[in-house]
Amino acid sequence: MKKNSVLGILPWQAKVFLEASKKYRRIAIQKGRRLGYTYGLALFLIIEAITNRDIDQVLWGDTIASNNIRYVERYFKPILKWLERDFGVRWEYRKQASELEINGTVIDFRSADRPMNWEGFGYPIIILNEAGIILRDTYLYENAVAPMLLDNPNSLLIVGGTPKGKRWRGDLHKFYQICEMAKTDKTGLWKHFHFTTYDNPLNTKESIDEFIKTMPKSVVRQEIYGEFIDVLEATMFDCDTVHEAMAREAQPSNHVKITGIDVGWANDLTVIATRQGQQILPLIPIVPVRDDMAMAQKIAQHLYHIKPKIVFVDYGWGTGIVSYLRDMGFNVVGVFFGSKAQDPDKYANKKAEMYDALRQFIERGGVLPDDSNLAKELCSVLIEPDSRGRLKIISKGDTEGESPNRVDACSLTFAGNFYAGGNESAYDIPSIGTW
Repeated sequence: MKKNSVLGILPWQAKVFLEASKKYRRIAIQKGRRLGYTYGLALFLIIEAITNRDIDQVLWGDTIASNNIRYVERYFKPILKWLERDFGVRWEYRKQASELEINGTVIDFRSADRPMNWEGFGYPIIILNEAGIILRDTYLYENAVAPMLLDNPNSLLIVGGTPKGKRWRGDLHKFYQICEMAKTDKTGLWKHFHFTTYDNPLNTKESIDEFIKTMPKSVVRQEIYGEFIDVLEATMFDCDTVHEAMAREAQPSNHVKITGIDVGWANDLTVIATRQGQQILPLIPIVPVRDDMAMAQKIAQHLYHIKPKIVFVDYGWGTGIVSYLRDMGFNVVGVFFGSKAQDPDKYANKKAEMYDALRQFIERGGVLPDDSNLAKELCSVLIEPDSRGRLKIISKGDTEGESPNRVDACSLTFAGNFYAGGNESAYDIPSIGTW
């Protein structure tokens, strides 16, 4: 059987798995998302199990056990069922033991969340999938994988994944170190490959370009082009664009007013932001008080003047505030920043979704108040993709500096985009509730 044609192997997969794997014993692959890397690995191991009698055991390392189960179900089983029916290939999946046996070759699936299970000696093939995630902790590589390679220097090691930054918690990321070493290797042991999402011919250029239009540049560089970037580069808002938005002249608008309130606590300011069409009005900071009723009364004084159509309040510290403001007659919605996004395939949570709506507002000509504190907060927002490649805001607990109260308040003015589909006239619905 012509394995590369019958099994539908892509050109880049053949170059790496069918050609380079025969010449090099260490392969590093940095890549963009949706390349077909995991599927390519499955095809490669199936071919090796069928054609190479010297391969009796394989180690497949990944992020979590449920991912490994999903890969077997999604990638391995459909091919193996066909091969069993048409070519008599024997296979058995032992889910409890996390083992897949193909014609006598056993693939041991292991996950980084259980490093104590990474045991074994002399694996002929070692696969490290999602290396940008599982190699954040150098312990896994240095105390589990490296000793295995010493046991069997002829082992084939394939390390691949989408980069997750050059550094992790101040130290150089192990995956970044491996890729840099592979690039400069003169011994003939290592081979480095770099692919982008565009290298998968099954992805249309139009769909990738559409994704790029809606995502920050740093996310695109990492997730589409597979680049290693510094954490400091992974900022959500471009500072020049922010200052341009603050320099724009506001135009008269008859749009309804939508207010977002980030409720502070202890020494944190409470901030009121109001958006009217394509303009965010000057922010109103309020020194916090510990009594919810007193704080609600302070906020209400401003809301009576603003006359917003609807008010979105961060529910983190604002549960009591929401209740009191409703009693005062305001149309209030409590928003959980950590709740599920309207588009859960793109955003890790609602906060990331609202922040991205604010970013798009700024980049599409929106007007911001000339506020140096707001500018500082916007230019300091850091982002990273989560384990599924979705946009995630790095929490304030993970960074140094003041809380982004002003950005939170501004982003809340876009919460209704996902509640009413952007139809601001729908905000006269009474008792919208909490979400």
